[in-house]
Amino acid sequence: MRILKDIPFREIRGGICYIPENDNIKKLPITDYMKGDEKANGIICYGYVDFNAGISFEVLCKAYKDPSGNITGYEGNKNKSIKLRLANVKDCQVVMLNDIEIYNAHSSKIDGINDYYKGTKAIEKLRSINYSFLDPFRHPEYPDDIQAALGTEYLWVRCKLVRDDIFYGTLLNDSIQNPDLRSGEEVMFKYENGKCEIVL
Repeated sequence: MRILKDIPFREIRGGICYIPENDNIKKLPITDYMKGDEKANGIICYGYVDFNAGISFEVLCKAYKDPSGNITGYEGNKNKSIKLRLANVKDCQVVMLNDIEIYNAHSSKIDGINDYYKGTKAIEKLRSINYSFLDPFRHPEYPDDIQAALGTEYLWVRCKLVRDDIFYGTLLNDSIQNPDLRSGEEVMFKYENGKCEIVL
C-alpha cells in the first residue's frame, strides 16, 4: 500500500485505486446509491485531473479488502456521480489496481470522465512527461498550478499554454510586491536556470 499524496499525479490520473474508508468518505452518500454489505471497508475510485478542482476521484463502487489483501468490488451505479478531491483522502494508504475486470465493469463511467475532463491540447501537453521539469513547482493537489517567482515573491499560476518556451496562465493570488498584479490576471512566465520566473 502507498500513501496517496506520495503517488505522482500522472500515475493517479487514469488509474484505478482502492481507498480505505475514512471520515471524509463516510460523509459521502455512497450507501444511498451503491450496493454493499457490512464487510465493505473502502471504495474503488478512478483518478483524473479537473483543471479547476485539481486531482479528483470518481467513486466507482464500494469495496472489501480482506486480511490477505484481496480486493472485491461491489456493484456500482452508472447513473450517479460521487466525487472526491485529493485533499479529502491524501493521507490514506491506497492500493493501485490493474484489473481489467474492474475497468470493464465501469467502462462507460470511466469513458465519460475521460471525455468530460480532458484538457485542451495545450493543457494536455503541459501535463505530459515532456514537461516533468515543472513538477517541482506544481501544486501537490492542483498539477496545472505552477509556482512562479516574481523577485523574492512566489505566486501561483494556473497554466494553460506554452509557446516558444513562454508559459501562459491565470494568476491565482495577489502580488504583495507588485500591487498592480492581481488574482485573475493573465500572466506569462519562463523556466530558466532551474526556476520559473514571471515575465512582466
